[in-house]
Amino acid sequence: MDCTAAERRIASFLSGELDERDTEEFVGHIEQCPLCTEELAIQYLISEGMHRLEDGGAFDLNKELKDMLLWTKRRVHRKKIFDRILFSAEIAAVAASFLLSFFVLY
Repeated sequence: MDCTAAERRIASFLSGELDERDTEEFVGHIEQCPLCTEELAIQYLISEGMHRLEDGGAFDLNKELKDMLLWTKRRVHRKKIFDRILFSAEIAAVAASFLLSFFVLY
């Protein structure tokens, strides 16, 4: 993902609208690109900061953004592991079905 694509996805990322693949690519780019990280931080601070100021609560938006990125990265990682386990289970089921049909037919 290049910077232009990442910047176009910032709002969707912040609102949780990116699919898993785009989320993974976005977070990967953000971790490697200081300019896009800064743009993400600015947009997060503006959007979230306005909501928080209206509520009157105390906040540390920089920490919250880092936590959100870490949580998202972990969620994507867990989803990949789950998908691999599911794929392995499907392969095992197909293999078992094949073996069962082989033994039943012969």
